[in-house]
Amino acid sequence: DQTVGGPASLDATRRARLSSRVSGRVTEILVDRNDVLSAGQIVARVEQEDLRSTVTVSQANLQAALRTVNEAEANLTSGRATLANAQSAFDRQAGLRADGWVSRARFEQSQALLRESDARVAALKQSVERARAQADAASASVRQAQAQLGFATVRAPFAGVVAARNRNVGDVLTPGSPILEIVDPRSIVFTVRIDESVIGRIHPRQPAAIRFGAGAERPLAARVLRLGREVDPETREFTADVIPERLPANW
Repeated sequence: DQTVGGPASLDATRRARLSSRVSGRVTEILVDRNDVLSAGQIVARVEQEDLRSTVTVSQANLQAALRTVNEAEANLTSGRATLANAQSAFDRQAGLRADGWVSRARFEQSQALLRESDARVAALKQSVERARAQADAASASVRQAQAQLGFATVRAPFAGVVAARNRNVGDVLTPGSPILEIVDPRSIVFTVRIDESVIGRIHPRQPAAIRFGAGAERPLAARVLRLGREVDPETREFTADVIPERLPANW
């Protein structure tokens, strides 16, 4: 069988630039180039004092809002008890009024007290609803402040190797500023450029070999992962992604 091949460039399909989602000064960078990382490992921290203060304030606001809810609910319970007593008194006065034992003025007084108690309960219900809404808003503020604090700790999204370090301790970051770049070595691919005339002879899962120039060690065993379906109009070449069966040490 005739062997076909071409020059290749190395890349990785799983790579990430790690950055902070909050502004601030870098206080720690815990890894360096070529360090091997596990998923979720802390790699850097941005100053957190102001963020911690925001969390503390928002938690205090939440506690105050919860106390307000408790007070409003207690007042509503008391108001409902008063309304029940006013309703009972009115019912008695209404029965006595029907039998002629109670004056009209006394009956109207109990009726007014009942209306007043009913209106107070309605107002207390609104107070409870407002207090609960404020508590929900305070709780959301706590979650937001805690999330912002969490963003100041940068973690590796997957296991990999540090390929580049872009920042140092003391650097001031804006959201999205890259700190490190990591690569998953298991995702390394070689993109080969091959003349279009042999496109019909290349297939996924086909065995391949990767050579690194004159004087290099024996070729790496590999296989074809996929083919590009576009041909460069100038070079008349297409591409194929090839993955090695294993990588040399220190890759």
